[in-house]
Amino acid sequence: MRSSIRHIKAIFIKEINDYYKNPFTLIVLSASLIVFFIIFLIHRFKHGSSSLSYFNIALALDYNISFSCTLFPPFYIVEEKEKRTLDSLILSGISSLESLLGKNLPTVLITMLTSTCMLLLAKVNFRYLPSLCILIFIVIISEVILMSLIGIISKNSIQSLMYSLPFVLILLLAPMLSLMKTFNNINNLINVSIMNFMIKNILNGKGLLYSGYSLLIVFIWLIIPSLLFILIYKTKKLY
Repeated sequence: MRSSIRHIKAIFIKEINDYYKNPFTLIVLSASLIVFFIIFLIHRFKHGSSSLSYFNIALALDYNISFSCTLFPPFYIVEEKEKRTLDSLILSGISSLESLLGKNLPTVLITMLTSTCMLLLAKVNFRYLPSLCILIFIVIISEVILMSLIGIISKNSIQSLMYSLPFVLILLLAPMLSLMKTFNNINNLINVSIMNFMIKNILNGKGLLYSGYSLLIVFIWLIIPSLLFILIYKTKKLY
């Protein structure tokens, strides 16, 4: 257990150092926050108020989470496959699962950090922050697991892109489609759309546990990909 933590920590530090040497990934991960900050300034200048509607907050969080968590996890795995860097990692005693966890940890932490910054910029009531952060963290983990699963079953970057694109489009477009009644039934099954509804409940003081159905959908998106990941990882490892 301790050795696994050391391995994951070592890969995590290596990834952070890589971000420092090549900040493009960090810029992409922070892009949603930068755009949100610009929109926040425009809204404050135009309306003289720094408070944003729940829909604007939810929409910003949707794009921040879905963009970061759908783009990088499958790329990391396919990159390891194509460069065959896992061979040297395995020889050094690091398992492919430890490598996967270490590489995705910066994405999870940075996405969580940028999402929290968005909430603070929007001046969300501090008493709602714990519930919102728990919800955001669950959605982030579920999407990272789902997209990592796609990376595992993909043989190359082209195949990964083909498999990822439908999920990317669904997760990014779902918030906009929620404005159209025609897509209500579909949106009721998509985690980011359900997250929007739960954010509204939390900001209205109803709490994280107000809607049992919403919690069920969020946890289905977490549990099913997790079970599939465990099953497929045992039969089809990264190397």
